[in-house]
Amino acid sequence: RVDRATRRTAGGIPSLRRKADRPRPIAHRSAQRRQHSYWERTRKRRKRKNQRRGLKKTDLLPRAIEAYPLIPILIQFLKDVYHVFDSRDIRALDGLIDTYNKSDVDALAHYAKGLADDYEAVKNSLIYGEISNGPLEGINSRIKAIHRRSAGRAGIFLLNAYMVLSG
Repeated sequence: RVDRATRRTAGGIPSLRRKADRPRPIAHRSAQRRQHSYWERTRKRRKRKNQRRGLKKTDLLPRAIEAYPLIPILIQFLKDVYHVFDSRDIRALDGLIDTYNKSDVDALAHYAKGLADDYEAVKNSLIYGEISNGPLEGINSRIKAIHRRSAGRAGIFLLNAYMVLSG
């Protein structure tokens, strides 16, 4: 076993510097703290700018609706979609599809067309809401994590052994 101080470097010269002698990197704030401080600064800056303009948070939505008349349509659409999926009502689903198939907003009409194309699957998801493929997705996630951990070298037999041994 070779002492760390006498290990050879890439050039073939022994490294005589001890770990304590090496220069330490400058301690930086973590990326999360930097990001947080950035958002805090920009939030304060926006708040000051809005105060100079005489705006309050309660004034922003009416002004946005005035500038973009599509916002109330989108709000009503989201309310309707949430109602369908929260109540699990098939008639509400039919009403949603009929209402938004004729919509002037292309994205909403396209969404309603997609619901109509997959009507049986959507209806079954409303009827059988307690059935989930979550356990199967968990197994797939575990297999992928093992495969990533083995850096792609695990063949089917090794993956099978990992799955059996991990329980």
